[in-house]
Amino acid sequence: MYKLTVPIILGKMDQYYDTYLEQLKKAKVDRVFLCPCEVVDSEEKKKRDIELLERNIPRLKEQGFEVGVWINSLGHGYAGTADDVLTDENGLTYTVRLEGGVNKSAYCPLDEKFGDLFCDWVKRLAATGASIILLDDDFRYSFKEGRYCCCEKHQKLLEAELKEPLDRQRMLDALTEGEPNAWRDAWLKVQGETLTWFAAKLRAAVDEVNPKVRMGHCAVLSTWDIDGVDSITLAKTFAGNNKPLFRLIGAPYWAALRAFGRIRLGTVCEYERLQQAWCKDEEIEIFCEGDVWPRPRYVTPSAYVEGMDQVMRSSGTADGILKYMFDYGSSPSFETGYWERHVDNLPVYDMLEKAFEGKKAVGVRIFEPIHTLAVSRNPGNPEARCIPASLRFASDNNLPTQFEKGEQAMLLFGDAAELVEEKDLAHGAVLDAEAARILSRRGIDVGLDGTDGYFQPAGERFKEENDTVAISGGKWEVLKLKTGAQVESVLFDGEEKDQTAASYRYENAKGQRFLVYAFDSSVSYETGSQKCVFRSWYRAYQLRRDLPWLSKKPLDAICHPSPDVYMLVKKNKEELTVGLWNFFEDSVRNPKVSVSGNWKEVVCHKGEAVLRGNIVELSPIAPFGMACFTLK
Repeated sequence: MYKLTVPIILGKMDQYYDTYLEQLKKAKVDRVFLCPCEVVDSEEKKKRDIELLERNIPRLKEQGFEVGVWINSLGHGYAGTADDVLTDENGLTYTVRLEGGVNKSAYCPLDEKFGDLFCDWVKRLAATGASIILLDDDFRYSFKEGRYCCCEKHQKLLEAELKEPLDRQRMLDALTEGEPNAWRDAWLKVQGETLTWFAAKLRAAVDEVNPKVRMGHCAVLSTWDIDGVDSITLAKTFAGNNKPLFRLIGAPYWAALRAFGRIRLGTVCEYERLQQAWCKDEEIEIFCEGDVWPRPRYVTPSAYVEGMDQVMRSSGTADGILKYMFDYGSSPSFETGYWERHVDNLPVYDMLEKAFEGKKAVGVRIFEPIHTLAVSRNPGNPEARCIPASLRFASDNNLPTQFEKGEQAMLLFGDAAELVEEKDLAHGAVLDAEAARILSRRGIDVGLDGTDGYFQPAGERFKEENDTVAISGGKWEVLKLKTGAQVESVLFDGEEKDQTAASYRYENAKGQRFLVYAFDSSVSYETGSQKCVFRSWYRAYQLRRDLPWLSKKPLDAICHPSPDVYMLVKKNKEELTVGLWNFFEDSVRNPKVSVSGNWKEVVCHKGEAVLRGNIVELSPIAPFGMACFTLK
C-alpha cells in the first residue's frame, strides 16, 4: 500500500481543525505529522505544544488517521562569523567547521547538555500518544556551509582515531584530494559513529516511556556517504524493536528552483528511485520527499509534486510519500492549489498503480553504490558528488532506467567503477573518462591506453550525423586509444579543427563492449544540462544507436528524444507498460516510442496511442502532462 502522509503545523490545528479534517478526508490521507516547536525553544512553547498534541492526536486518531510528530533535530544552521563564539545563550555547543568558524543554530550532539535536553523532549513527545517521532533532515553534519563537526570533543575523537594531532588543512586535503587514506577514513568513522551513537541515545530515551513508538529520520544527501553513515543504518538504529522507517531525500522544489547544479525533475525522480533500490532487500518503510518549499505555489508549482508523485506510484518501490499540501504560514483556506490538484489526480494515481502493478522495471541499468568517497581517488568537492552524474545523464537523454542486474547495458560513471564487479559488465557499459581509467587500472580492457591532459573544446563533431554541436564548459580529457577503438565523435577547437576523441566504442577480447566518453562527469554535469555535454539531440541519438550494440539486444522501449521527458518502462511475461512524463514547458507535439517484441495490441490509459509496427504513436503531451499505455 502506497501511504499518503501530510505535515501540518501544530499551532494551527485548533483554529482550523474542521477545515483540515475536511481536506484530509477528501485527499484520502493516511497519516498526519504534526509539527511542534524545536528542542531549543522555550519551556513555555514546549508546554503549549505538548497540550496541543495531547488534545489533537486523539481526535485525529478517532477519525482514522495515524498520527506522528515531526521535529527539527540538530538544527539546519548557518555559517557564523566569529571563531570564538562557540555556544548559544543557553551554553549549547554549536557545530564547528573543519575550515574554521562555527555554524550558528546547529548543535553538536556530543554536547551533554544538548543531549539531555533532546532526550527529555523526545520522552515528552512519546508520552503524547504519537505513533511516530520523525526527525527532520537537519540530522546531519554536511550541507551546512562547511564540513562538521570539529568542535573540541570531535577533535579529541579524531585524534584518538588518528593517533596523532589533528591538522585541519591536512584533513581538508584528505577529504578532497588524492588516494583513499587513513585521515579520510578517520573523519568518516568519527562523524558516522557520532550520528549513530546519538540516534541510539534518543531511541533509548523513547524506550523509557513507550518502546512501541516508532522513530525515524529524514535522509539527506550527506547521510548516504560523506557523513560517514547511511540512512539505512540510521533507520535501524532509530527503530529499536520496531519496523524501521525514514523519508527519502529528493524534492520537487529542487527542480523548480534549479538547485544542485540546475537539477531537473527527472533527475530528482531518478535519485528517489536509486535510494529505493538501495533499500530493496531491507525491511524498512520508506516514503518519498514531496516537498514544495517554500510554499505557497508562487515558487514551486503543484505540477512538480504531482508529476513526481505519479512516477513514484508507478515505480512501485516506495511505501508512500510525505506530501506537502498545506501552507506553513497561513490557514488551509489561504492556499488550496496543492490540495485541489492532488484531489483532481486521485483517479490518475489509481490508474497508474493498476497499469504498472506486477511488472518489473526494464531499461538501462544505473550502477551507483553507497559510500564511494572512501574509495575515491579523485573526490573533488564531496558535496558536489552526492547526486550521481549518471542520474542526470540518463534523465537528460530520456533513457528508461532500472537499478538491478538485467540484460541491458549499464551507466557506469566515476568512482562507481571502483566497486562494480567485472561479471556485471557482461551486457556492456557506458563510461565516462574517470570510470574508463579506473577499469583500465583494474585490468579490464576498455580500449584506453592512457590520457594526455585536458582539452577545452569549442564543439563536438558527430561522425554518424555529419554535424557539429557547440560546447562551452565541462571537463574533457585527451584520450589515447588502443587499436580497435572506433571513434564516434571528436572535439574540435575554435577553428573547427578536429583535435581528440569525444567518444568511442570498443569491444575487447572477452567480448565486453564499451561506449566511452571523454568527459569527467563529476564536473560536466554542472554545465552539461545547458552546454551540450550531457544534453543534445545527437547525444540522445548516439545512445539509441549504441545501447543495443552494447547489450547485443534492443531496448524494450525508447522514446524519440525530447527535452525533459521522463520515461518509465515495466514489463511482465505478457505485457509492457510505458509511462511518459513531459517535465518541460513546451508540449511534445508528436511523441513516438520505439518498441521491440511481437506486440499485437496497445491499450492507452492516458491520451491516445496507435501501434504501427514497432512504433507507438501518441497524441501530443502537454507541458507537465503525461501519457501511459500497455502493449499486449
